Amino acid sequence: MKNFYLLRSLLLFCLISIIVSCEKDEITNEDLYIDPTEGTIADYVKSQNNLTNLATALEQVDLLTTLDSSELSYVFLPDNSAFNAFLQENNYQSIEDIPSNYLKQVLLNHIMNSDIDIRSQRTEPEVIITTRATQLFNSDNNIAAVVKHQGNTTTLNGVDVMNETMSFSNGNATIVNNIIEPSTLQSLLVSYESFNTMRDVIAQSPESEEIISLCDQRIVESSNTPLTVFLPRPEVIEAALAFEADFISAPVGDRFGDFVDSHVSETGTHYVGQLENNEEVVTRLRTATSRINNDGSVSLTVNNGLSLHTVNLIGDQEGILHVANGTIQKIAGSLYSR
Repeated sequence: MKNFYLLRSLLLFCLISIIVSCEKDEITNEDLYIDPTEGTIADYVKSQNNLTNLATALEQVDLLTTLDSSELSYVFLPDNSAFNAFLQENNYQSIEDIPSNYLKQVLLNHIMNSDIDIRSQRTEPEVIITTRATQLFNSDNNIAAVVKHQGNTTTLNGVDVMNETMSFSNGNATIVNNIIEPSTLQSLLVSYESFNTMRDVIAQSPESEEIISLCDQRIVESSNTPLTVFLPRPEVIEAALAFEADFISAPVGDRFGDFVDSHVSETGTHYVGQLENNEEVVTRLRTATSRINNDGSVSLTVNNGLSLHTVNLIGDQEGILHVANGTIQKIAGSLYSR
């Protein structure tokens, strides 16, 4: 009988131990949950079934380790549906068919170049920022992108970026349902409202289709010639066109065509900091000569056959905008003169 009680006590003790052990297992199972803040953005991408295309693309151009970097600020993660739509729209059969240099540029365009939270900057309806993407023909120039706020919606180059923000050990990330493509001269002129006047002039010029096609090239490498659009201030464009309308008898379309051709160069990217003294700058209609002034500013002088016409280039951060296929260089006046 004594042995029976001893055996029963041992069995009861084992049962209690099992129950306590199970309870402890439930507690430790909670600890098995991986807090995103303890992992990197790359860890998250590799673990998600809806980001397999992104993981494949990153691995193809050796960028997956970039998402392990300790200095990322904000990353947008295109999901599988975004890649599928991108492939279909651009007639690619698979991610492997996308030229590696362009794919790398596209992926880097999803990584912000600063720690600014673009969704919290609502003081302005539109803002230009830069991403980690660079021009294929000049890796020192980061590409501009347009942030727009409308109501409760924020878009980056036209893509809604309002999904949930996730925090990781090396930055923040948001899943997006479309590919955020690098800006071109055309997309920037179309999407940024401050450039609408120039966009409308281009649209009304006789060579609008040719100009738009030039400005909308997506892949420009070192073997190709990039572009420069010299962009007068809106009031300068309006004043120049109004003056020509009053004093020149040429058809409106021709005036617009000459105006546009005076401000588009197909001979390279010409901007403050790159231009040398007495460098020749050829636009589609005019040839100008650069001058580095004593104060460091840069000007272009056009010889129209009758007189010399000089225009100052705007050299601050907002005056020079790099995109995938060239550069927008803002100018204080107009290169169109007769």
